[in-house]
Amino acid sequence: MRWSGLGALALAGQLLAAASPAMAQAEDASPAPKPTQIPLTSESGRPDLYLQMPYYLGGFEPDIVMTRREEHFANLDADDQTRQEWESLLEEVGADVSNMVSGYALVSQEGFFSFVVAIRVEGVTPGTLLPAYLPILYEDLDDPQSVVGRMGGKDVTVITSIGSDDEYVEFYVYDEGDTIWMLQGPSDVVEVTLANLPDPLSVEE
Repeated sequence: MRWSGLGALALAGQLLAAASPAMAQAEDASPAPKPTQIPLTSESGRPDLYLQMPYYLGGFEPDIVMTRREEHFANLDADDQTRQEWESLLEEVGADVSNMVSGYALVSQEGFFSFVVAIRVEGVTPGTLLPAYLPILYEDLDDPQSVVGRMGGKDVTVITSIGSDDEYVEFYVYDEGDTIWMLQGPSDVVEVTLANLPDPLSVEE
């Protein structure tokens, strides 16, 4: 499958919009925190999502943007469709926006493009978040197709969608349990990144 930087860039915008309206508008999201501002652990005692974001993609340091809790609905009216979809999703998995943190890591260089989008909802039962999220994701993609596979030691869903110039681009979705990871870029970069992501949570956790 031909990899297209322009097509991937369009896909990144679609994924960011599907992941969080605030993330799609960088001015409404939190910039990467300074070292003294990084929360080392979440309420569950696990490392904060920011600390698990990739610090390198293909040898480049990515721009990292995080969105936390009520920031996800910043500047969105109560009757906004996207907000209502997310509120329904959170209700379905037994959570609310105060349990949610998301982020993206992005590298856009001449001849190289890669991104990672992560959505975490603390406290959900592992395995419930991704099925609830997929309808929102697919709604924002053009002719999505999916197949399951394995890469970087992780079980993944490979999703293809039409990007710019009617080219198909693909990205990888990894379900950690309470965290959805979406990755795009050259396959060797995706494989290394997946290998360094946390192992999936067990149902007992």
